[in-house]
Amino acid sequence: YGVALALVERGEWVEAEAVLGESIPAVEQSMGVYHPQVARQLSLLGEVYLGQGKDDMAELSFNRALDVRRRAFGANDDKMIREYEHMAEFYRVRRRFSEAERLYEHAIMLREHDLGLDARPYVDTLLHLAEVRSAQGFQPEAEAASALAREAAQALSPGDPLREAAEAIVIPE
Repeated sequence: YGVALALVERGEWVEAEAVLGESIPAVEQSMGVYHPQVARQLSLLGEVYLGQGKDDMAELSFNRALDVRRRAFGANDDKMIREYEHMAEFYRVRRRFSEAERLYEHAIMLREHDLGLDARPYVDTLLHLAEVRSAQGFQPEAEAASALAREAAQALSPGDPLREAAEAIVIPE
């Protein structure tokens, strides 16, 4: 993993893909197909594919990593929050809003369940949810998400860029 990560950091996508192509099966064999380390390497492989412009391959890799983590931790484990957000962001950037919305909603549900978490990622996820709902024409639902974001952002320091973004969001009608 470390070698592949170093290659990714240098933008050496083809070499990183080759390293991961060898290491993922080895990790699956030694640790098990549903070990979190397998998911970690699959996520990195997804990033490698993105770096090469292979979005379809990246999506397959990210979804496989998500499945491995679900099986390792359970779909509603707090460790899954960032995974759902990451996959939702992948879909949001590609304007696949309904897929992004479903994943953002699940991440928010988990964050609400464990309110001891930092408010920043919760606010950020709510803002993204408002964006994807608005892009689909669901203005009342988008406004509800932005209202929750504004409320949660009050826990952030005055002048915090995320708090300012939450306070400034306007949902077009």
